[in-house]
Amino acid sequence: MNKKKIIILSLIFLIIIVSLSILVYNKNKVENNNVETQTVNTQSNNNSESEKEVDLVKLPNELVNMPEWYLTDKDGDGLTDDEEDKIGTNKWESDSDFDGLSDKLEIEQYKTDPLKADTDGDTYSDGLEILNNYDPLK
Repeated sequence: MNKKKIIILSLIFLIIIVSLSILVYNKNKVENNNVETQTVNTQSNNNSESEKEVDLVKLPNELVNMPEWYLTDKDGDGLTDDEEDKIGTNKWESDSDFDGLSDKLEIEQYKTDPLKADTDGDTYSDGLEILNNYDPLK
């Protein structure tokens, strides 16, 4: 009976230690990623320099090193965000109708409707028809 109590107490102690470790780790991670205070030089209208503290949100490296194309083409399908807004396609999804063809391919190469998964209405998606050498327009 004594052995059981020792084992149970050891397990409870282990669970408490692991839980506290996770709590401390997550707390430090949140504190380190949230806000960084930096001193920056600013110029006022009378051209004198002054220092002031500014709170800057620390961005993940993926956002700081964002590729140039992302600024104008969020989904990377080759259509700019402005073009997608005019056409009505989703600028966050390269295949707005989820038929297996990118919006740009549907518009420029296959002449299918990027807003309809089945342009000709025959119950087969445009991507499936093209994959099997059928015409998605007939």
